[in-house]
Amino acid sequence: MGPSQTQEVGNYWQHMQTRLDVLGSRQKETYQNLHQMRQDWFKKKDKPEPPEPPEPGPPEPPEPLANYTHLSDLLAAEKWKEADIETTRVLLELADRQTNGWLRVKDIDVLPCPDLKQIDKLWIEYSKGQFGLSLQQQIWSQVGGQLGKFDNNIFYKFCDRVGWRKNNEWLKNEELEFTSDAPEGHLPSLFFTNPNNPGGWFGLRKDSFNHLLPRLSACLSSSFNGNTYAQRLKN
Repeated sequence: MGPSQTQEVGNYWQHMQTRLDVLGSRQKETYQNLHQMRQDWFKKKDKPEPPEPPEPGPPEPPEPLANYTHLSDLLAAEKWKEADIETTRVLLELADRQTNGWLRVKDIDVLPCPDLKQIDKLWIEYSKGQFGLSLQQQIWSQVGGQLGKFDNNIFYKFCDRVGWRKNNEWLKNEELEFTSDAPEGHLPSLFFTNPNNPGGWFGLRKDSFNHLLPRLSACLSSSFNGNTYAQRLKN
């Protein structure tokens, strides 16, 4: 074999070695990628799937839906009984339950936040912190109540505190104290009546406190703080 042929053979094997080195490098890289993919797969397999986000409900209206001019006028004039009746009427109107006269749980759960906050704000403001939904919520917590959890004994304590019960006797709506000297949280009374069960107001009040107060709490936590506002008016 002549020198030229030897050189040619040498170049050939050098070229082949280079290709083998490239293939070896690519094989090593492919193996590393497969190994990483395998590890990622097992990690994903062992990791619990995140819960699907809840479907968004209907958006809250930016402003109250009801007209509160009449309620504001009644409260400004300290016509507490008429204001109490108007409050009940507005809540029924918001739930489209005027003909029924009482609210179901599913009605309470979708009451618009702007309206609940407006009702509470008016009662707190015109009573100078004496009455209001957020005040009732605060008292409910003070006597040991938990939002969304109804307890008969706690409810008795609450009613004794706000004056809905006297000497272990339940007061009828007409026996409530519609004056500025009434106990804190006495109003609004949330006195709904079910025409099909006139004596069943206790159950209606139970639903009111088991669902209305948590609904109000969720609404107030978003912006307007009724408890702070009531305290500020008293100072």
